[in-house]
Amino acid sequence: SVRELVNIVKLSEWLQGQFQAAWQAVDSILLPTQLATAWRGTTRNLNDRADDDAEYLITRVKVLDMGQPSQSGTLTRAALLIGMTPINDTQMNLGLHICPLGESVTALQDIQVRLLDEDGMEVGQASAAMTETIQFQFSGQIGESFSVAITIDDRTLTEAFEI
Repeated sequence: SVRELVNIVKLSEWLQGQFQAAWQAVDSILLPTQLATAWRGTTRNLNDRADDDAEYLITRVKVLDMGQPSQSGTLTRAALLIGMTPINDTQMNLGLHICPLGESVTALQDIQVRLLDEDGMEVGQASAAMTETIQFQFSGQIGESFSVAITIDDRTLTEAFEI
């Protein structure tokens, strides 16, 4: 069988403490202030505890390198933050957040993020022009696949996941 070139991140393995090297502990990459604002403004269910700071059971971060700076001096590095909390044996709550790295905080408006289902169809889209932060929250079944396409200028990085 022909294997796809895309490396699929199996999120269910995170529950067993198995992480690929690229996915690091959040505090090794982000400053506490960046972390504090990462999940700010998250939507809640009525069942959520008020003192729960919308933090996830497992959170990992990957640094995305978009290559050489563009002529507009656009940000070339960002952090992709994934948060995950099991709902039950078959479902997960997931959070996804894009964080700029370096001095270029305003460069967030140059980023567009698309959430794609397992067939590559767009199911969500966000850019900082629409909101202060770029984040998605959704739930999914174990075994489901999705991917995240991050575009800065004319460069796109795609990360593939399986819950």
